[in-house]
Amino acid sequence: MLKAINNINSVFELSHIYRDVFVRNFLADYPTPEGLNRTHLSTMLYIMFADNPKMSEISGNMGLEKGSFTPVAQKLLALGYIKKSKTEKDRRKSILNLSEKGEKLTKEYYAAHAKYINEKLSLLGDDRDKYMESLLFILDMTKKMG
Repeated sequence: MLKAINNINSVFELSHIYRDVFVRNFLADYPTPEGLNRTHLSTMLYIMFADNPKMSEISGNMGLEKGSFTPVAQKLLALGYIKKSKTEKDRRKSILNLSEKGEKLTKEYYAAHAKYINEKLSLLGDDRDKYMESLLFILDMTKKMG
C-alpha cells in the first residue's frame, strides 16, 4: 500500500514540477501585455489550437467554472484579442476566436514559449530523446485513462 501512495505522490509532484519548469519560470520573465495574465494567455493558446471552441469547452479545459471564465473572456473581448459569435445550431452557445490582434500576440507568445521549452530540454543533452519518448508515452497512457 505504501508503494501505491508514493506513486500517487509522484503524480502530484510531476504536475507541480512540470508547471514550475515549463510554465511559471517562463512567465516570470515573459513581458505580459498590460491587462493580461497567465490565464488570458493560456486561453488564447487554447483558442488558437482548437477548432471554433465554445466558451464551455474552453472553461472546462482551463479548469475553470463557467462563472469564473466569463470575466476572462470579457477582458479578452474588451481588449480586442478575441471575437465572440453564436453557434448556428444553438444560439445560446458562444464560440470564441482570436482577432487579428489576438492571433499576432498568441503566435509571438507561442514562439517565445516554444524557444524556452527547447532551451530547457537542451539541458538534458543526450537524454533529451529519452525524455521526449517517455513524455509521449505518459501522455498516450494518460489519454487512455481519460
